[in-house]
Amino acid sequence: MPKKNISNHFAITLFPERDFIDTTSFVKTYKNFLVRIIAHGHPSEDTKTMYFSQIDNFLRWSQKNNKVEPLQCKKHHITTYRDYLYNKNLKEATISFKLTAIRKFYQAAQQLALISSNPADDIFALKTASDKPVTDKYLTEASLLELINMLIIKDSNGNYIEEMLRDRLIIAFMGLEGLRTVEIHGMNVEDIGWETKTIFIRGQKHSDFIYPHDEVLSLLQQYLQIKQGPIPRDKSGTPVFTIVSHNNQFSRISRQSIRKAINALLKKAHIRTDNKKNYSCHLLRHTCGSLIYNKTKDLQLVQETMRHRDLKSSSKYAKRQKVFLQHYAKSRPVKMD
Repeated sequence: MPKKNISNHFAITLFPERDFIDTTSFVKTYKNFLVRIIAHGHPSEDTKTMYFSQIDNFLRWSQKNNKVEPLQCKKHHITTYRDYLYNKNLKEATISFKLTAIRKFYQAAQQLALISSNPADDIFALKTASDKPVTDKYLTEASLLELINMLIIKDSNGNYIEEMLRDRLIIAFMGLEGLRTVEIHGMNVEDIGWETKTIFIRGQKHSDFIYPHDEVLSLLQQYLQIKQGPIPRDKSGTPVFTIVSHNNQFSRISRQSIRKAINALLKKAHIRTDNKKNYSCHLLRHTCGSLIYNKTKDLQLVQETMRHRDLKSSSKYAKRQKVFLQHYAKSRPVKMD
């Protein structure tokens, strides 16, 4: 008895319009199909933009450097592109995401039965020594609090300045609570439990509750209270952090805008300079993990606070060579002027 073509059956179910697609038209319209297989079929606009940008970059590079059509690429074409990315001195995480996007592009084509196998299936970013301590990617407690207090959040009349208060709050969440850029971006008003003093954090791989410092919650409350007018819901909920420009007022702030704001502040504080590309929002998250470990020497506590899946990720903070000032929970001497 002949076997069923499961791949074709799945393609027909997921992509009912597949009979009208060939290899040429797929490359032109791949975005219509890609959105169904990324982020469980419900990608945010920010996520879609990131994936589309990486795939378009690959297609342009492929058209210029490969002598075959995109859906005729083999594994050696993908590895050549990976070598090209490494020659640009990009970080491992950046290369990893670019290759993930390409993998999803070919996965969509495969599910449409346009190709028999995914040429990017087992091609990943080359692993570096991920367990080595990153000794220059954190701040001391004093430097972190100085960075927080650099932002003047009130004008001469004593009124709060929304953008300044927002950016100070973002720094506090990253440096004191260990939040990632994507978690700041995705935070919703509905996720805040004022009575329980918790916030439900929606991560890329898993979600969990955090228990923020009282001063961080107080700052959050002030920020939400000064917003002018109601905040409209989007597909994910009511955004906490929004754009302040008149053109897109109250729209959810993008991950790129978060990085831009934080990097500008780090540069202003002489922490980030143009020749120190390793400094970014993740600097603040590393600071949180480092300060907690140096206070408690408790890796399990670091793991829970940073929401790591295993202790291996948390153990790098135990390998820091410098001694930090004490910092954790209620004992953290957070003083926001």
